[in-house]
Amino acid sequence: MLLVDYELSPSWNRRQLADWSQATETSLRYDSFLGDIVFRADDADFSARWGWVPVLDFGLSLKNALEHVERDAQVVTIEFTESDAVIRLEPVGHKVKLTASYVPEVATVEYADLVDVTYQFLGRLIEDLIAHQPGLERNPVIVATLEAIRQRR
Repeated sequence: MLLVDYELSPSWNRRQLADWSQATETSLRYDSFLGDIVFRADDADFSARWGWVPVLDFGLSLKNALEHVERDAQVVTIEFTESDAVIRLEPVGHKVKLTASYVPEVATVEYADLVDVTYQFLGRLIEDLIAHQPGLERNPVIVATLEAIRQRR
């Protein structure tokens, strides 16, 4: 079983912008929408339940990492903001080997399955964020991400 999910932390997400449609990519990725990442592949748990992970940044970083894995067929590292923790994605044929610096687990998953789960994660996250942050649906970063998700389907 492959699971990528999130839990937003209420204590970190009280910030309200006057106009979310104008928020910069930096602000959206690193200063907003903090919480926990739930990331499991079979028996391996790569979750980051630290309460302060920039959840949108994680989703976009995972999406971008998978694009690099497909294009370059090389190991890609996702770095967590404000931390030395990393997740490594290593292509192995049509699969991806997952490892992390903060847990001893190793998992190998189908590349296509991880891509599907990642895009589903991003779609759910963005729908949730839009529902709670008026104007976010007009933000160029969000619009571009939603378009990438639609093209993937």
